[in-house]
Amino acid sequence: MAKAGTKSVSATISAESFEAIEEFRWSQRKNLSQIIDTAVSEFITNHNIPLAAPAVPADTDELPVADEKTEKVAAKGK
Repeated sequence: MAKAGTKSVSATISAESFEAIEEFRWSQRKNLSQIIDTAVSEFITNHNIPLAAPAVPADTDELPVADEKTEKVAAKGK
């Protein structure tokens, strides 16, 4: 079961890629999930993929806090 704020995925990769990742993760003393999370984060950054806004739990009245970039975009629309 995935921890709160995480998602579980399944993938098929080449045996060579898997072996390379296994060797690397042991040398870094990390588990496979930590290595894959880092790899996905780097992919997202390198390809300028925007992250989805975090969901607001239904049982709160709080609105998401706007960041500086969001405020600039909103100001342009006025």
